[in-house]
Amino acid sequence: MRLVHGLPIAVDGLPIAACSYHLHTLAKYGFVAEDTAHSHDGRERPWRVTVTLLNVPCGTGTPAVRDAARLLTASVQASADELRESYRDRSGSIPPS
Repeated sequence: MRLVHGLPIAVDGLPIAACSYHLHTLAKYGFVAEDTAHSHDGRERPWRVTVTLLNVPCGTGTPAVRDAARLLTASVQASADELRESYRDRSGSIPPS
């Protein structure tokens, strides 16, 4: 996997076209944006994260809504922890851009 501004541009086993599709979908909903200021030759398309915080209120709504919010929060935190650990494990093997 290679990173451009913290985001993968190719994931092991996932074609570049699929990565592009997912990045464009994330952009559609405002989570990422193309970072044209860092595109050196026009061939690479760097992306930047635009959302760094997602607030899910856990104390409001019905018990089912509170349970869903709690599960979502736990799932997102677990994914972030896993991603952070994966990055930490690979950080020495990623060549500088």
